[in-house]
Amino acid sequence: MLTISPPQGEAASTHNVPAKQKRLLARRSSPDRSQEVRRSVQFAFLLLNVCIGARFVLWVRYFESRGSSPYAERPAGVDGWLPIAGLMNMRYFLVAHHIPAIHPAAMVLVCVFVLRGPLVKKSFCSWLCPVGTVSEYGSMDWRIGFL
Repeated sequence: MLTISPPQGEAASTHNVPAKQKRLLARRSSPDRSQEVRRSVQFAFLLLNVCIGARFVLWVRYFESRGSSPYAERPAGVDGWLPIAGLMNMRYFLVAHHIPAIHPAAMVLVCVFVLRGPLVKKSFCSWLCPVGTVSEYGSMDWRIGFL
C-alpha cells in the first residue's frame, strides 16, 4: 500500500498553528435567579390552566345536567387548547378578512406562536406550556438539581 505524505514544509506549518484560547470563567456579581423566575412562571401558567379546566368542567356539567347544576360562563382561555381550531380560523381569516366568532382566541394564539417562534425559539415550551411543565417535573431528573 502506498501512502503519500505531505511535503516537509506543510507538515511543519500544521503543527505550529496556535490552539484556540479558552475563555476565562467569569463570576456573577449577583446570584442567577433566572431558574427561580422560570419555575414561578411555569407554575403560574399551570395553575391558570387548571383553573380554566375547572371552569370548563363546570360549564360542560351545566349542559350535561340540562340546567340543573349552577351555570358557569365558558372560559375564554379554553380556546387555547384547540390548536386545530386556531389553524382553521387563521385560514378563514386569510380568505374572508375578518376574525371568526367561534374560537377567536385560538387563532390569536396560533398567530402569536408562529410569529414569535423564530425570535425566541423554545421559550414557550420551557416557560409557558403546561405540558412541558408537567413533563419536566414529572421525571426524576429535575430533583437532582435540588439535592
